[in-house]
Amino acid sequence: MHALHLAPVELDAAKAAADAVAAATPRYRTKGVELTLAPAPGRLRANVDPERLGQVLSNLLDNALRHTPPGGHVRVAAAASGATAVLTVADDGDGIPVDQVRAVFDRFHRVDPARASSDGSGSGLGLTIARAIITDHGGTLTAVSDGPGTGATFTVTLPRLA
Repeated sequence: MHALHLAPVELDAAKAAADAVAAATPRYRTKGVELTLAPAPGRLRANVDPERLGQVLSNLLDNALRHTPPGGHVRVAAAASGATAVLTVADDGDGIPVDQVRAVFDRFHRVDPARASSDGSGSGLGLTIARAIITDHGGTLTAVSDGPGTGATFTVTLPRLA
């Protein structure tokens, strides 16, 4: 069992996505990767710990940047789907082998086990922690990829407030 010590407050999940994009934009410009935001048409009110949601979005944006070559694109979108706020981070980068899509959330999993942590690829815990944070908020974090070279899409769902 983990203890994340969430401090949820009512916030606009779409604004949290916009803030994460604004914070990541300089890193994206430096690498030459285009980062765009498709904002929700209105507020996506949710009861969420803003620091933890920011941590999740930062992790997803850092991963997308790491796996998208210069000239590539990363798109962040915020939308409502019924009683759910949906945030997506989609890239046109490396992609994930189809048989490893679920495993990317496992502790210490690396799509390429030959990578050493000294290459800036991280500890292999970021997506595990991100999923735990979102799950503790009553939401989901999933990944989709059609395989190597096809990019990947990570989707966060959170319960919306009425």
